[in-house]
Amino acid sequence: MSNFSAIYVQLLDNSEAAFEEVNRVLKEKGYLFTLRYHQSKPWVQLWAEEAENLSYYVGQIRAFFPQQRIIAIACQSVVDAIAYYDVQGDNTYRVLEYGFRQERTWEKVEGIPQAWESEIFSGREGYQAGDDLKVGEITPFFTNFDIQQLGQLLDLSGFGTPDFGENWTREIFN
Repeated sequence: MSNFSAIYVQLLDNSEAAFEEVNRVLKEKGYLFTLRYHQSKPWVQLWAEEAENLSYYVGQIRAFFPQQRIIAIACQSVVDAIAYYDVQGDNTYRVLEYGFRQERTWEKVEGIPQAWESEIFSGREGYQAGDDLKVGEITPFFTNFDIQQLGQLLDLSGFGTPDFGENWTREIFN
């Protein structure tokens, strides 16, 4: 995985109609993301081209869909810049930014540690289960290879779903 940047909007009802409603709202607000949906997952994937603007997009989209959980993941493998956002309405569950402005450094850490963090960072230098990550520290490393594992742990569309060779249930190229 070289560059990846996607926002996931959780569907309140896992249907194509709910998918179409997300698309309608985004277009009405002037956002023309490519949207993907697979019937086996309650998420709409919004493909975001610029990883460095993910924080802005998440802020806008959480305002459009205050009842829905938003998860966003981005990576730029050349510099191991990683971002993770997990929000819903006014609630911030977790925000992590690593390596965008200062290589291999935690730049933003908000919210409470998530279960997946222990699974991904376990055994890495500078990390013990239950520890919180600290702004300005360089360990534990967060790499683009971790994004694939994270997507699978969170059961997000695009990480094993659809299966290789299988199509998305719906895909809209705006």
